[in-house]
Amino acid sequence: MALLFSITLPNEGVSLLRCIELPQSDNSSVLAFFNYLSFSEVVPAGMVCSKEDLGELDWDSAVAACDNYVVEGDDGWYLPSKVELELMWRNLADSDGDGINEGINDVNNLGGFNYYSYWSSSTDNSQKKIWIQYFYTGSVNPSYTKNDSLLFRAVKVF
Repeated sequence: MALLFSITLPNEGVSLLRCIELPQSDNSSVLAFFNYLSFSEVVPAGMVCSKEDLGELDWDSAVAACDNYVVEGDDGWYLPSKVELELMWRNLADSDGDGINEGINDVNNLGGFNYYSYWSSSTDNSQKKIWIQYFYTGSVNPSYTKNDSLLFRAVKVF
């Protein structure tokens, strides 16, 4: 196991946030990334996500699959919020910032994401639509219902 630390630099100071143990093997089932959005965002400074899509399910089943996801005995995973999904888009799927993810063969797609839509855990104000992120262009909208089937990944903060 390796310890991966997350630091923040608010107002030019450095503060240790938290750490998480990650498997050291090349076959690790998680990807780690940091929050490079502004420090005013209410998001932890570091996250890990499942290295591969966990399937294509309806929303309730995706939520349950993430809640039950365990990596080498490590639990506490969940379906990402729309803000956390945006972080996955910016830091992994669109790492070059060109606004396009051409899928698993895109060399700048560090997370190996498909270019389809992914579930978030965030609902619209009516609680009837779920916010999704389209991983081809990064667009975000609340256009799907809980009965639709979409791709998803689990995340965990550190």
